Amino acid sequence: MSLDYTLFDTPLGTCAVAWSERGIAGLQLPEAGPDETAARLVERTGEAARAKAPRWVAEAIRLVTRRIEGKPQALAGIRLDLGALPPFHRKVCEAARSVEPGRTVTYGELAALAGSPGAARAVGQAMATNRFPVVVPCHRVVAAGGRPGGFSAAGGLTTKERLLALEGVALRPQRSLFGGAGELPFDPRKAVRHLVKADRQIARVIEAVGPLRLRPESMSSPYESLAEAIVYQQLTGKAAATILGRVKALFGDRFPAPR
Repeated sequence: MSLDYTLFDTPLGTCAVAWSERGIAGLQLPEAGPDETAARLVERTGEAARAKAPRWVAEAIRLVTRRIEGKPQALAGIRLDLGALPPFHRKVCEAARSVEPGRTVTYGELAALAGSPGAARAVGQAMATNRFPVVVPCHRVVAAGGRPGGFSAAGGLTTKERLLALEGVALRPQRSLFGGAGELPFDPRKAVRHLVKADRQIARVIEAVGPLRLRPESMSSPYESLAEAIVYQQLTGKAAATILGRVKALFGDRFPAPR
């Protein structure tokens, strides 16, 4: 069955939508530019020709755009073409559409809603390949324990957080292993006891090495690491350190904010 597609603008950037006679066959969130967005859509849905959206597709575009603007819209009436999806993925998509704005579910909870309790991993795979973001709200599916889980669209978790924020939901920050000096995001003594109990060979190594002395230092932010890499790229280390020090001195011996 032949597909058509068109591009449309949203607060996130230029999105794309493909459709068949049966319904919307794919929706693509912004990539680096309009051409990349269109290419990514075609890669996921199959060959499609650019065309003017018929009235029912134009209405779907209007609803999706307003949703991305943060204005509540009923998207359940948008007709989807799920014919190219495996049966399990169809069930997961249909179950995900029942998750209302302002609410999140875990992958395990969505598996139960789809009639397959215990299939959290398979649900994660289905959501990672979701062809209908926003309409099938994979951004409302999170990992257990309040962790954000993944998001395969451009922007990753930043885009996921933004979509959820529009619905009044704040993700719990995911702690970095090296996020704070001298602190680990788990109980190291409990971890050592578990390893000693679980593996005799490791237990002997731990006994020989002695107590855990790991004390992580704070890491530079990705922005600071990038700035240092640029400065040091084509200079001697001593010259680069001097230049970097002068730049930081302009901002109170701190890295300037990305903005």
